[in-house]
Amino acid sequence: MATENAVFVRGFDFGTTEDQIRSHCGSAGAITSVKFQGKGSAVVSYSSMAEASAACSSLPNTTIPGNSRYIEVKLDEGKRPTGKGKGKGK
Repeated sequence: MATENAVFVRGFDFGTTEDQIRSHCGSAGAITSVKFQGKGSAVVSYSSMAEASAACSSLPNTTIPGNSRYIEVKLDEGKRPTGKGKGKGK
C-alpha cells in the first residue's frame, strides 16, 4: 500500500542515520516521517504531495553528505521485492 505524500529513497550507505536523511531530503520540503526499509532504503513522508514531487525532481542522483553513493528517489508505490531473501537472485 502506497503512503500518501511519500517517496522511496534507496542507494544510500548502510550506516546513514535518520538525521542525515532528514537533513538531505528536507531541502525538498517538510518531512513528517522517515521509515527505514532495510539497509540502504527508506520511505520519506512529506507534509504535502507537492513537496514529495519536488523531492522526486531535485534529489535523484545526489549524494547525502558523508556518503559515497548516489541516491534514487521516486514516489512511493508501496511495492517491495518479495524474494526469498537469500541475495542470490533466485
